[in-house]
Amino acid sequence: MCNVKGMPVCVECGVEAPREEMFGLKEELRCQKCVQRHRDVYRPLRQHSRTLPPAVVVGICVVSIALYLIPQLHDWLVDQPIDIWKGEIWRFATTVFLHASPMHLVFNLLAFWYFGRDVESWMGHFFFLGFVLLTGVGSMAAEFLLSVGPAVGLSGVVYALFGLLFALKRRKDFAIALLAPNVVWIMFIWLGLCLLMPGVANAAHFGGFGLGWLLGRATQLRKAWIPIAGLVLVVAAMVGASTYMPWNDTYRAWRQTQRIIDLFNNHPAIKKPPID
Repeated sequence: MCNVKGMPVCVECGVEAPREEMFGLKEELRCQKCVQRHRDVYRPLRQHSRTLPPAVVVGICVVSIALYLIPQLHDWLVDQPIDIWKGEIWRFATTVFLHASPMHLVFNLLAFWYFGRDVESWMGHFFFLGFVLLTGVGSMAAEFLLSVGPAVGLSGVVYALFGLLFALKRRKDFAIALLAPNVVWIMFIWLGLCLLMPGVANAAHFGGFGLGWLLGRATQLRKAWIPIAGLVLVVAAMVGASTYMPWNDTYRAWRQTQRIIDLFNNHPAIKKPPID
């Protein structure tokens, strides 16, 4: 905001000051005193700098490419319903790094690279890795609860990054730079088009976007750890619910089959071979 003379004006207290003494984006400039007063709200997790190597982004890209080239490992990593119902919930994390086709892999990694580098530089390696795991597991659990089928890919994490940046675009310069109008349109149009395509993990896309947006909003609060801890508990509850789904016909059929198999194996008439 500027006065009639072109001098920047603080949007909170109305004081006039040279541009070099103001903080924030063009339409939301604040003076040094107002920024100091709200330092807990507007401070970043760490000073954003692209000099910080995006080690987590690079590592995830390498792992995803390697796993695509070794399809023999997919059965051990994908979130198949029976495996999840047996308690192998770690598959919600590993299935994120699997991809179904070269195009699926390339587009996901390009989007992850585009959004992820600056976010990792802002968060730091440790917090960014936690963000990827939380949103990856949360988006896959959301997809599993709605479709009860395996899903693969980083698209849930990509939309979580998009949601995070969307929540930060009025607070962080790097977020507004990444969310150019054409990028925003592409992401939202693709989100809508996927609803018309069969075999697409739409719940993972919407779940990832929502989770990322909520995390972005949480970082702007004075006690950010409280809503973040709440979101962690929500994701944990979703994962727990995935292992016990009595409302689902497929789950009930599987449970009934397991009971029959257990009764058969434990029946006294069934002679088990001797163990040497």
